[in-house]
Amino acid sequence: MHIHFKIESSIQAICSRHGLAIGAHTVWITKFFMLVTCPLSYPISLILNLILGEEIGAYYNRERLKELIKVNRIYSRLLLVTRHVSTGNSG
Repeated sequence: MHIHFKIESSIQAICSRHGLAIGAHTVWITKFFMLVTCPLSYPISLILNLILGEEIGAYYNRERLKELIKVNRIYSRLLLVTRHVSTGNSG
C-alpha cells in the first residue's frame, strides 16, 4: 500500500510539472481508448441524455446579469477596503 502511494505521488509530481509535454506524447493512447470504448460509451451517453435531458449550462438574462455585476462590484470594493484595513493603509 505504501509503495502504491509513493508511486502515485511521484507520477502526480511529474505530470503536474510537465503535463502538456506528457499529454502531447500520449495523445495516441487517449485516441486509442476513445476508439475502443466508443461502442459502449456512445449508447450510454444517448441514454443518459434521454433520461437527464440536455445540459443547460450557465444562462443569464439581462436582469440576472446586471445583478451579478452589481454583487461582484460590491464584493470587489469590500475586498479592497478589507485589504487596506488589514495592511494599515488609510483611504
